[in-house]
Amino acid sequence: MKRFFGSFLLICMVSVSSFAQDEKLISSHVEEQGKSYDKQISELYEKINKLISENDLINKGLVKTLPYQTEYTLGPDIKKPEYIEIKKHFYIKDGPFSSYYVGLREKTFRIYISGNKVTKVESIVFSKNYKNLEEERVVVVDPSPLVAGTEDIVFSHRFNYQDIFKDKKLSEVKNTVDNPLRNNLKRDFIIPNLNGLHTSVMFIVESRKKDFKDSDNSM
Repeated sequence: MKRFFGSFLLICMVSVSSFAQDEKLISSHVEEQGKSYDKQISELYEKINKLISENDLINKGLVKTLPYQTEYTLGPDIKKPEYIEIKKHFYIKDGPFSSYYVGLREKTFRIYISGNKVTKVESIVFSKNYKNLEEERVVVVDPSPLVAGTEDIVFSHRFNYQDIFKDKKLSEVKNTVDNPLRNNLKRDFIIPNLNGLHTSVMFIVESRKKDFKDSDNSM
């Protein structure tokens, strides 16, 4: 009986030790995954910054050609601009097969520039459903986009005129093994948004070059 109990206790200790090692490995994997997302975010910011600095977008005024349902402005004062604002519009349909529109969704990017370098990026996602009267607004601010790491990115979330949370740092968001929410935000929100922003900036740069080329040909 004693021998059986000792063997059982040894098996339990080995199982607990093995579980702890597995948990540590999974936790390490979550952190490494987060770092790989940080690298993607950093690379996207570098690409956006390169496009803006090499083409001097802040000082060359507005553009004639823009993607569908896209606005482009310089603000807050067009004569002394501090940021480029790119706003994209999307219509909300009443179901996947419906042709009836019931709402509007907007994505606004404000790229603050100083000395032809990106110093801050604000992303604002706003949606309003006129059928159920729901309204949602998410604001993401990166105060140092060209500095490696995402710890200082700040989120605010407002739903139907109530703050769900305000000015919450990404580093404060839980990133547990069971619920890697911080990683999910990077993968599902920040990276797709920056990909969209990079595509829009690239389109603006290329369309401006085309406008200049067409103008030269006309002359």
